[in-house]
Amino acid sequence: MSRRTPRRLATTAALTVAVLCGTGLAATAAPAHSPAVAPGTPPPAASSTPDGLRFDSGWTADGRYLPPDVYIVYCFIHGETRTANGRTSNVWLLVKYGNTRVWVNKIYLSAADYNVGLPRC
Repeated sequence: MSRRTPRRLATTAALTVAVLCGTGLAATAAPAHSPAVAPGTPPPAASSTPDGLRFDSGWTADGRYLPPDVYIVYCFIHGETRTANGRTSNVWLLVKYGNTRVWVNKIYLSAADYNVGLPRC
């Protein structure tokens, strides 16, 4: 996979959010991996633990490694389908990763948190 593919995925995810949220292209003014993914404040984070949802190791839409840990998840959108860890999903989660927000496919959620209900972005 070329290095450009993750950027295209991030751009596609940002455009999808813009369309689904009805904000047009204004939501793509910042890169998908920046702290300001979309204008406004995200909805409250969904949580199966006091600190967030558990993830197995995985990859963000912009190609960064996501180590196994508990992360805050804000909301979800439907996008490109991915398969890994014996799962297939087109659900992308907006996740707090350090001091940024990134898109991570649902396939990387731990088995215990895989079916937790989340709000749409």
